[in-house]
Amino acid sequence: MSRFGLFKINGVEYDLDDLTLDEVEQIEEHAGAGAFTEMNFGAAKTMKAVAFTLMRRSEPTLQMSDVGKVKLIDFAPPEEEALDTGPPAEAATDAPNGSEPAAAGAQLSAVSTNG
Repeated sequence: MSRFGLFKINGVEYDLDDLTLDEVEQIEEHAGAGAFTEMNFGAAKTMKAVAFTLMRRSEPTLQMSDVGKVKLIDFAPPEEEALDTGPPAEAATDAPNGSEPAAAGAQLSAVSTNG
């Protein structure tokens, strides 16, 4: 699981956790933003800076103007992960004696009075 997320650019997946500090600084400089963790990865300037930095790993001669030609359909920034809230809640069911409803999944037990 990636802490910072996975970018997908032109069908290639990049894990932001693999960025070096130099690359993070380069992204901040190109995006005009300060803290990497506070960047808006949906902003065009940030998307372009991230794509440029990541794509240069495999294409060292890549120019920023080349990155500007990447189509939005070919660029997928990381999505926020949904919190795991557990299984969905079930509706209340009737108690065995019909008095009050028991919560779904609640365990009912009988107490023996035999002495």
